[in-house]
Amino acid sequence: MKKIFIGLILVLINFNLDFDASRIGLIPSFIGYYYVKKGLEEMGGYSDKFTAVLPYAKFMVVYASIAYLMDLFGISSQLDILINILLGIVSATIFLLITYNIIMGVQEIEKKQELELNSANLLSAWKVIAVCSILVYVLFFLPVLVLICAIVAFAANIAFLFAFSKTNKLFYEQNPVV
Repeated sequence: MKKIFIGLILVLINFNLDFDASRIGLIPSFIGYYYVKKGLEEMGGYSDKFTAVLPYAKFMVVYASIAYLMDLFGISSQLDILINILLGIVSATIFLLITYNIIMGVQEIEKKQELELNSANLLSAWKVIAVCSILVYVLFFLPVLVLICAIVAFAANIAFLFAFSKTNKLFYEQNPVV
């Protein structure tokens, strides 16, 4: 669980330096997805939900690595805007799929082990992230609304990380067994 949490921090907290067409990601997402992948592998014995999305996490390690290099060398800025939007939709969809299955895995652990792991708060924050992710692309040509969605999504990401921090803590405190 700890590796998933570290990975989610690295995926959701994103700092970049922009130089002309190049972008340097100070916290590369592919490292975050690598940690998520390792955490999913470790948690696979607790729920099939974790292993079900393992291929998607592996894909995102590769995808995010390529995206990082494309940003670094300025290739992303040369792509057509519709291609960048499509890639963003694919990335967001897979992220939502991975995180949803993580939450479902946490819920399964709660039921099997009769524990409280804060899954309700995780799911609530995830729903806000999902809605904002969809609205960012639906409202793409309305920049003010996109900015509002992005700010709400940022706050929801922070809330999700705090909720997952609590889940992680509860998981290790209660030390469930397979």
